[in-house]
Amino acid sequence: MKVETPTGSFFESYKPTQPLLDPNSITPSLHYSNTPMGRLGLFVNSFAFWRILIVALVGTLFLSLPASTPAQTSNTIRVNCGGPAYTTTSGVSFVADQEFTGDQTWGYVGGRTGSAPKGSVATANDLFLTDRWGLEKYCFQLQPGIYRVAMYFSEAHFSAPLQRVFDVWINHRKILSRLDIFAAAGGQGKALVISRLVSTDDGKVVVAVQDLKDKAKFSAIAIEPATPEQIPPAAPSNLVAYVRDAEIGLDWSPVAEEDMFGYHVYRSFSPTGDFEKATTTPVQDAFWIDRETENTGAYFYALSTVDFFGNESVLSAPVEAAPSFTNGIPTYGINVGGASLTDERGRRFLADREYNPANAFGFVTPGTELSAPQGTAAEPYRSFREGPLAYRLDLPPGPYQVTLGFFDPYSRESRLRVFSVFFNEFRALDRFDLFEQYGSRLPAEVQRVFLVKTNGLEISLKPDLGGPLLSFIYAAPAETDQEAPQTPVIQKIAARDEVVCVDWTPSPETDVVGYQVLRAVGQPDRFQPLSNGWTGVNRWVDRQVLNGEKYFYRVAAYDASGNTSAPSDFVEALPHFPSDDELLDLVSRGAFEFFLREHDPKTFLTKDKNTANTISVAATGFGLTALCIGAERQWIVREEAERRAYLTLRALNGMTNNQSNGIFFHYLQGDGSRGGGGYEDVASTVDAALLAWGALAAGEYFGGRIEDEAALMVARMNWKFFADSERRLLAMAYHPLNGRFDGAWDYYTDEALLIAVLGIGAPNPAYRIDPSYFYTFKRDRKSYQNIDDIVCTWPGAFFTYSFAHAWIDFQALGPDQPEKAGMPADLQVNWWSNSVKAALANKAFCMSLTNQFKTFGENAWGLTACSGPGDRYMVCGAPPSGGGIETGEGTLALYGAGMAVPFIPDDAIAALKHYYTLKDETGRKLLWKDEFEGGYGLIDAYNLDKNWFSQEIHGINHGPMLLMIENHRTGLIWELMLKNKTIREALTQIFSPKKIY
Repeated sequence: MKVETPTGSFFESYKPTQPLLDPNSITPSLHYSNTPMGRLGLFVNSFAFWRILIVALVGTLFLSLPASTPAQTSNTIRVNCGGPAYTTTSGVSFVADQEFTGDQTWGYVGGRTGSAPKGSVATANDLFLTDRWGLEKYCFQLQPGIYRVAMYFSEAHFSAPLQRVFDVWINHRKILSRLDIFAAAGGQGKALVISRLVSTDDGKVVVAVQDLKDKAKFSAIAIEPATPEQIPPAAPSNLVAYVRDAEIGLDWSPVAEEDMFGYHVYRSFSPTGDFEKATTTPVQDAFWIDRETENTGAYFYALSTVDFFGNESVLSAPVEAAPSFTNGIPTYGINVGGASLTDERGRRFLADREYNPANAFGFVTPGTELSAPQGTAAEPYRSFREGPLAYRLDLPPGPYQVTLGFFDPYSRESRLRVFSVFFNEFRALDRFDLFEQYGSRLPAEVQRVFLVKTNGLEISLKPDLGGPLLSFIYAAPAETDQEAPQTPVIQKIAARDEVVCVDWTPSPETDVVGYQVLRAVGQPDRFQPLSNGWTGVNRWVDRQVLNGEKYFYRVAAYDASGNTSAPSDFVEALPHFPSDDELLDLVSRGAFEFFLREHDPKTFLTKDKNTANTISVAATGFGLTALCIGAERQWIVREEAERRAYLTLRALNGMTNNQSNGIFFHYLQGDGSRGGGGYEDVASTVDAALLAWGALAAGEYFGGRIEDEAALMVARMNWKFFADSERRLLAMAYHPLNGRFDGAWDYYTDEALLIAVLGIGAPNPAYRIDPSYFYTFKRDRKSYQNIDDIVCTWPGAFFTYSFAHAWIDFQALGPDQPEKAGMPADLQVNWWSNSVKAALANKAFCMSLTNQFKTFGENAWGLTACSGPGDRYMVCGAPPSGGGIETGEGTLALYGAGMAVPFIPDDAIAALKHYYTLKDETGRKLLWKDEFEGGYGLIDAYNLDKNWFSQEIHGINHGPMLLMIENHRTGLIWELMLKNKTIREALTQIFSPKKIY
């Protein structure tokens, strides 16, 4: 028990409310990636998962469960999340998982089923081998009453802490904060059961989640009536008082007992006097503010815990506090990640803690608490937090000199840890590179003067490359001056369809706290302030413009003392609707932005999607080719693109555990190593092929060391190891741990073409396959409407007709030559014409569905694989096909038409125009977000019937669209690949040599 106060006093300050999360507002996203291999649905039930050892928290090999098994009633329900009905060895029954609908009394909302990887170690309890992940919530309709909700977890896929972190809410009350299953259970594959009580007057019980990192998952949920008891709970501990003017804040450590309902606060005016209850109803949060105090003496506080059955604990140890008022602005410090201390300069730092309105300071986004190795730095530098961070300080209004302390014990070069720092909405540090400015392992301090107005100060650190870190915060009163800041310089202006973006150089002064944008219309006179007040970043996006009208812009800076700079020179903008080529440029530029941003900060390996950090081998292949396009179009400096390509290839080639027989695993860690037994822990021929094609393209474009690394990678790929010599087919995947192959490329898809060409042209003769492998997959010829002789794919998804065309110019090559490989002449196919016909069939099919689904139309077509509503991954397609057709209930992926631009350009560009211009009733574009507003151009997919718009962007969706549009515009990638010796020699064995040389 203690009282903490900053130098001077604590203070009357703004106290933001802390509303409970509405579970209905949580929107989940997919966790399992949409992948080339997964898209065909061939691995849905064939993953060779590791089977894990379940170890109970009590140390036994089996999780203790009740011996009796009550029948499933309206008051008792046990669910095997993501799995079938199951009965434990002790006779406890769990029902099969089900979706919550209007006809059901319970079920899940959102998410997908998952399985723990199987291996050679048997499990003690199969209940933990299935789960539901990426869900929004579980809903149960029971009888009114008090229930015990037991939640079962096991972390099967991650082998380290902090990889999956989420909050859990029951009936709008947060009952688990920042749950890390791995850390809480004590490791990978161990069982964790957490139970809490809930009281419901209407019988509704909602278990909801909020994802903080990766996606939440449950193995099981058991709800049963709680048994009343008369045992009082434990008393709260670690009571701390915070004093300020006529107000005292209290916080304490939460009581973790499952039946804990809340707390009562007791108050006295004497340490020996009678304590009277200050709260009429129990407080459910572990903090409270007493605003009924005066600055005339001391107050004494104690707490009790109350459970759901009305039992109350004894009182906690009391704490004494005396509110007071002190003129002026206090000096205030936080030792981030550490204990309270006074440093050698006499600066006082309070201990780190989580923010609440009672303590009025602390972290709201915690990152990871770390400490530098002993002897490398002294406090307050040694302790720190790493990752996305935010600290809240309820400072009174006034100017402050804010000092931020940093110490990075890890980085040994620049561009590994780059982040921005915001003071409220003002970007105080832009792309701050600690190593570049201060060198290796040196304590550093950065000072800024900031004007706090009425809403306190929130300091947030947001990553650009790598994870931000922070050692301390120190805020002290700042002196004002009368010196105006320098005039900003406008760097760039972009005028597009009904939007203008203005960028300027940040002012160098450390006391600048904002900018004002001025605009004139028609002529560069009569400039009027445009921004509402001021903007905190050196960019302004103006959507209050009309196409065809001239606009002129100037920018001024202002500082914490209220001084304003002279306005900048003006710049001119003319917003307009893009021409066809400008539109293709915009779509391509937006798609390239994904590969520019979404990668590991050190290796530049490409993420699977913007909402997860998992590295995708296939997306990395598209990313390597994207660097060629970006450098060619000057969207990235050529030297920087070359550097990124080299670091990517060196990371992949430098590891030994990320491939089997030269064929890379589907997903990798950011450093290029094999993942921790993740969701598709297999050596994948299609993902490795997409990577190889991307590497070869980069090698041809950049030459030199990139070419050497690409050649090394391809030379190691042993395609013969994956070959079934009897059937002359290549396997889809291989599981090294049990030596099992999965699937075979036995039906036409563009992926099979890419794999076969690489195998036929393998530089190492021992790894090479015969040219006949190009003809052994089934070439199933069908028709749709009046479009005849289409060699169809199994799902009819348009990506299966497009991927190979991203690198191979089949139009120039003409039909393949099966007789050259000793195969029947009637196998011959012109793959260019085939994809043109598939594009026309896809459009025709979508148009036939216009009366059934609002999404589809003459300019809305291109069914292919994508994420969909309800956290569902779907492989949508069009006839003809080898299997059934999935329409996605009206879900359309925009990159489908984007990939079709070379095949049917007029139709595809008309579709892109439709996507670009589609708006809601307010005039906001529904399917487009410019890169200067954090978007990637087109979104991934949408469904108008369900009013659903994807928040995910996938590398293997934006990538092929980018490549196909560039090939249509310049043929850049096609030309590069025909220069490559490995590819050229393979194509010579399949097509007419006259078309190649």
